[in-house]
Amino acid sequence: MIPIFAPLSPESSLTVTELNGLISELFAYAEPFQQLWVTGEIGGIKTMHTRQQTYFYLTDGDAKIDCVCFRDFPFKTGDAIRAKGSIQFYRKKGTLQFQVTYALPLGSGSLEEQLKQLASRLKNEGVFNSNNRMPDWINQMAIITASPSAALSDIVSSLSVLAPSMELVVIPTLMQGLGAPRDIINAIQFAQQTRCDVILIARGGGSADDLLPFHDEGLCRAIHASPTPIVTAIGHETDRSLADFAATHYVATPTAAAHYLAQPTQRLIQAYPLLGQHIQHMVGSLWQRYHDSLLQYGTQMARCLAHHTHLAMDTLSTQLRIIEASSPLRKLTQGYSIVRKDSGSVVSSFHHVKTGDIVSIQLHDGTFSANIIS
Repeated sequence: MIPIFAPLSPESSLTVTELNGLISELFAYAEPFQQLWVTGEIGGIKTMHTRQQTYFYLTDGDAKIDCVCFRDFPFKTGDAIRAKGSIQFYRKKGTLQFQVTYALPLGSGSLEEQLKQLASRLKNEGVFNSNNRMPDWINQMAIITASPSAALSDIVSSLSVLAPSMELVVIPTLMQGLGAPRDIINAIQFAQQTRCDVILIARGGGSADDLLPFHDEGLCRAIHASPTPIVTAIGHETDRSLADFAATHYVATPTAAAHYLAQPTQRLIQAYPLLGQHIQHMVGSLWQRYHDSLLQYGTQMARCLAHHTHLAMDTLSTQLRIIEASSPLRKLTQGYSIVRKDSGSVVSSFHHVKTGDIVSIQLHDGTFSANIIS
């Protein structure tokens, strides 16, 4: 670290690099320069890299300071704002900038008064009256929060125990700074395209300045307009933002939100023994009914089968008697015979044989040959 004192002689003079290093460390270690609120009018806006890097200056008419913002910057030249940020000194060029992390339009009265006016207007317009109701069961939940973060870790670890079957869709999002409101709104719109039953917006504790994005009017309106129920868990138990009033349900902390959202699952788990007994009773009752029905059906089938078998046997006996009565072999028992020539053809007429032919004569109990002599 360079000693903070002025050279006393030409021989102990500083180089430009040393001088700039000394100035840089003065700003780096001087706490008042790290968290400042500056009021001024915007001028000379230049936006680069798809609106994620905005250069401008703030002026009060007598002086100005160059500024930079690395977030979405929703203001224009001529706007009067109250900006929060820190002094950044660049050693190479020896230039100084005010790096803005958050800003509010400069209205009448203090910040607290502006928030009160905004809250009153949103309340009168019905933005704080949610049209949604919490679902009876949560299969899938979208979590809008910074990732990685302590808030996300607490939520996931709690739900893994309290509601292990719940599917979680984590949407990493900016949770502080100028670009946070727009980023959260985009995350809400993305979550609405999923199959989630509820959306949780959560972040851990922070200073009042860190939580300013959750007082954003556009964010409050997006929460109110969401067709999917939204639960907010922002900051500590003592913190309450305008976004909390616009939400379907407000919970004090991310961990408390996990416990609240796991309640449907916990109710089912606690009711499981009684549910198991009820299911067992139902299954037993159904089995008895089906068992009785099966026995009755089996008895009816047996009777029906016996009846049809008896009918079939009677029909078969009748058909056999008819066949037997009409069979030519039956005639043989009555003294008739069948005469065949050597070729096997039946002799049915006197004219079919002549003297000297040998024929076979079939009786009912055997066959013999005969010679035609006349």
